[in-house]
Amino acid sequence: MSDAAIWHAVVSLGSAHEDFAERGKESRSMFALKQFTSAIRCLTDSRSPRHADRWRALVVSTIFTYVCTIKGLHDQTRLHLQAGCNLLCELQSLTNKGRVTLNQKKLLNIAQDEDWISSVPVSIAPIQSILANLELHLNALDHGGMTESPTLLLQNKTLNTWRYYTAPRRSHRPTPNSINQAYCAAESLFTGLILFSQEHAKQLGDIQSGVSGSTGLTMLAARQKPYTRCYKEISKAIEIFQHEVDACQLEPHTMLPLHLFQMSNRLLLIQDPEEHDLVKRQDDLSALYKSIVDLAEQVMKLDSIKTRRVSYTQHLFLVAHSGIGQSTRRRAVALLRRPRLEGGWDSLISASLAEAIMDREKEAACEYRLEQNLYPGTTGGGEENGQRLEEVDPIFRVFNITFAFTGQREARAVLRTWREKLDDVAGRSRAIRW
Repeated sequence: MSDAAIWHAVVSLGSAHEDFAERGKESRSMFALKQFTSAIRCLTDSRSPRHADRWRALVVSTIFTYVCTIKGLHDQTRLHLQAGCNLLCELQSLTNKGRVTLNQKKLLNIAQDEDWISSVPVSIAPIQSILANLELHLNALDHGGMTESPTLLLQNKTLNTWRYYTAPRRSHRPTPNSINQAYCAAESLFTGLILFSQEHAKQLGDIQSGVSGSTGLTMLAARQKPYTRCYKEISKAIEIFQHEVDACQLEPHTMLPLHLFQMSNRLLLIQDPEEHDLVKRQDDLSALYKSIVDLAEQVMKLDSIKTRRVSYTQHLFLVAHSGIGQSTRRRAVALLRRPRLEGGWDSLISASLAEAIMDREKEAACEYRLEQNLYPGTTGGGEENGQRLEEVDPIFRVFNITFAFTGQREARAVLRTWREKLDDVAGRSRAIRW
């Protein structure tokens, strides 16, 4: 890497990541800080022939955003992210200049700008995707969901991949690229389905409270038809790839991450593409949640080099947040307790947040029983009643979460249950640490 500022920034990022893996080794923390400082010094050195090149500042800002995230410097994370987004807007404005005048001087300036853009030695598109995802993630933490960021959602190509994915032909021999395309589509579908649930919170609330019943389910299932189409295309792709696994042309572990996303997507679909009987679907849900945890654990046991880009934190959090079976949910939390970074997000944060969610559910259920003078044991049934109380009524589940960092390893989360949502009552605040 010929640019000293970028080189020092990358070394700082690598050191910060190693520091995370070793859980805060002081010598490595100091080294990361020195590299961070050296990157700034090289970037601002007026004697550098590239001093005025904004693309350098854009790359360094993006790297610094991740460094600060990993180190728990959350205020600085936002500063570097905003700087990166501002620089990206400036660069994009240069490429979007229209030739709306015949003024020769302006035409010459535009031509020079376009020549300059074409000479940039890095691809802007991946940086744009990284910054958009980070900005969307922080906005979701602030607002308890992604629906408050419509512009970012439209700009994010990754989130919309599921809309146009089609499986390869059966005669097609799987390649790493075709498997990666299916994986990206499954990941995109997962995010799309979560967004769907946030956009249709009112309708889901009506179903939870019994206002709309089967009519509401039918309506939501109809709206999910495009999502179901993608799910079926991914299923076709998995079947094609599986033939290669069975023929020993692909290693079995190659398919695990794709299966993990597909299982999670099946959970999030209103109408199960694999099981149309609603009663049986409900009966099988606890087993499906358990299968997701089992599969995630299998992935975690693989060589870490093979799973560097594989996501499983969000699947485990899905189970911990909305799973059926307290033992399965606790298993998911235990696996989240194994430190891992995904996109700068520490799995320990998800574990602590999941524990706060489960505590709040129990607290909400207890509050309701006290309000109604329904104390444990007063209705009889002994052991059977205890087992029934172990499973949380959906109305006491957490509807949404807003989240704000208050320190390097602590935050304040506001947890709002479905009951509070339906009663138009604010959620409860919880301090969490990890």
